[in-house]
Amino acid sequence: MKIGTFMTDRGVAYGLVLGTRWLDIPGAVELMKEPPQPKKLVDFAASGDSAMAVGNRLQSMAVKHPEKFEGIWRNLDKTTFLPPFYPEGRLFTQRGNSCLFSRVVKGIQPEHPIWERRYSENMIGHNQKCTHLGAGCNPEFVAVIGKTGKDIPKEKVRDHIFGYTMMLDHAGLSKPVFYDEWGMEKFRDDLVFRDLMFVDSYYGNSLPSTPVGPWIVTKDEIPDPYSLMISAEECYEDIRLNEMVSSGASTFRFEDTYAFMSKMMTLKPGDMLSTSSIGYDGYQFWDDVPQGSWVQTTCEKIGSLRMYLN
Repeated sequence: MKIGTFMTDRGVAYGLVLGTRWLDIPGAVELMKEPPQPKKLVDFAASGDSAMAVGNRLQSMAVKHPEKFEGIWRNLDKTTFLPPFYPEGRLFTQRGNSCLFSRVVKGIQPEHPIWERRYSENMIGHNQKCTHLGAGCNPEFVAVIGKTGKDIPKEKVRDHIFGYTMMLDHAGLSKPVFYDEWGMEKFRDDLVFRDLMFVDSYYGNSLPSTPVGPWIVTKDEIPDPYSLMISAEECYEDIRLNEMVSSGASTFRFEDTYAFMSKMMTLKPGDMLSTSSIGYDGYQFWDDVPQGSWVQTTCEKIGSLRMYLN
């Protein structure tokens, strides 16, 4: 299933994405006299197999008999996308986990995952505008937690994953001498967590918006998250200016990184954990493009996440 979070005239809602439309899940279950479902996506994800069973039945019915849901279908092209699990979701990204990071920073890699907290007020959805602040733009693959866990063994990590989504990391780099100034000081062995609010030397005292989405694809539809083709492109008025394609490799596998993180804190439904930059670390094509340009990452089996330069 593809499940998105959207802003409607009645407030925040979540629903099944089917083609060019989406179907409000709480409204659809009421119409079909299915068991009532939570009003929030984070609670739906936490409901586990019972919610998945209801969602799959609704999806099957909507595909076979779309006319049964007349009046509650909504068109995606007239929808305001929100980040998954808005506003409760927590986003954690990794520093130094790009497959090319070691080539960028003196051939050195951190010995363990280094996590960085992002905040819900700085996350935006698909097709939204944001101000770019001068650094690269990195596609990142994200696993979404649906089950609470602490000290999770590596072999049990996937039991806690609800699905997958994407993000675009485009931190504002106001000090181009970052690596010369800090070297690897920010990646020393005893560092495990960084907080986006307090790394102003790197982010230039700025908190750039982080696009996340466009929706979540449940894990049953992506049995092998390591074999997905991922691309990124930058366009202006539908003219492609730059493009890159990757197979989505990263230094640490997410089974290892999430097991490691669960030793530090309890993972809970609504947590989103990035595997960090995919392919090229630092998609730095923004300096010479006009306002209204957009950058988009597309992931096989998930879809496309786009942001516009405001």
